[in-house]
Amino acid sequence: GPGARGYLPPKKVQPTWSITLHPAPVLPPLTPRSWSLALSKMRTPSDWAFNSWKTTNKLFQTLIKQDARDEDADDAIVLNESGHITEISCANLFLVMRNQILTPPLASGVLPGTTRALFLDLAKQIGIPSQEINYDLISLKQADSVFASLSSFGLIHIKRIQDVTYEMHPIELKLYNRYLKHLEAETSTI
Repeated sequence: GPGARGYLPPKKVQPTWSITLHPAPVLPPLTPRSWSLALSKMRTPSDWAFNSWKTTNKLFQTLIKQDARDEDADDAIVLNESGHITEISCANLFLVMRNQILTPPLASGVLPGTTRALFLDLAKQIGIPSQEINYDLISLKQADSVFASLSSFGLIHIKRIQDVTYEMHPIELKLYNRYLKHLEAETSTI
């Protein structure tokens, strides 16, 4: 809401509400989208309080997307201060390695995404082992496959990260198909 000049809001805040309307997203296609990723110059501190907040201030994400555009990629990977992979500008990342899925722990500086949590739950339901562990760029290059999760598209297959390419792994397709069934069940109850 309105307040005096400066960054500190007034003690008694009267919020200003703004609502925008957009068409409802179409259910995802029968096969996941595929993106290529670059490496962002941006870094996120693992103990930064903003990591767990989803806000409308998207300057950090905008700078990550600019790094991606500079490299002709769809998005870019962000590392934390320890060199561990965190996420991309708009999604959580998963590796498929040795027939399990790996994703960074929340303590590494990732947004606790609702779709991330859903995919971890779906993996458990269909018997795909998963772990939340820190991993770096070397682990990324050794992965069998990489995918991202976000609410607007569900699962996105990562086809390329810099000079490394990835084929779609059967685990990705199994998870994606289970995700589509989950969406169908959710929309049929509305």
